[in-house]
Amino acid sequence: AIRNLWPLFGFVQKVDIKKIELEEANFDFYSAAGDSGFISKAEKVAVDIHGFVASAEMAHRQERFFETEDVVIRMNDFRNDLGDSLHMLTIDTLLYSLKTTGIKVTGFHLQPYSFQQSVNLFEVHVPEVYIKSRSIAYFALSDSLKIGYVKFVNPKIRFFSKNQPRQLVMEDIDNFDLFSLIKNHFIKLEVDSFYLQGAAVEIFRQPDINDYRQQF
Repeated sequence: AIRNLWPLFGFVQKVDIKKIELEEANFDFYSAAGDSGFISKAEKVAVDIHGFVASAEMAHRQERFFETEDVVIRMNDFRNDLGDSLHMLTIDTLLYSLKTTGIKVTGFHLQPYSFQQSVNLFEVHVPEVYIKSRSIAYFALSDSLKIGYVKFVNPKIRFFSKNQPRQLVMEDIDNFDLFSLIKNHFIKLEVDSFYLQGAAVEIFRQPDINDYRQQF
């Protein structure tokens, strides 16, 4: 702890550092201790600590032996195997602020492992995503997920309907079970506000995955 290390500084009364960067960590998340069930991973995880202050006076506190303006967690090359065993989520970069509890994602990609004519499938590519939630730890440790705000900027959404003889209607998309994507991780998902800005939607009917039937 900072309190135990402070005597090593001797005559130093205060440490004030504008920014501390911790680089090149790896992150792997499994379903439970001793369980090999893979959930997600990220390469090159980094932590940026802004406005770090520690002092001899703080070392005697029972809590908060140091103070920070903000701590930003950066994850690169994040990958998550989704609960329906059909889709995979990858993220180029994720930034999470402990101060604002805001998450910014660049390069959001949801896509199927392979095309199967017997099931409905999604392919979603989003340049930027903004999320507001209570805590990144809450994502990992709770079986219920509540998000205050989600915004997709210029998403491209492609819906691949399963092979069926009748004409595709909008109700087929409405009835697509989105919860199946996360059912193995959470028992409940709640989003207060969800926005799509500049969305483009294309609807296909398998086995044709090249020429869309409808576009919005």
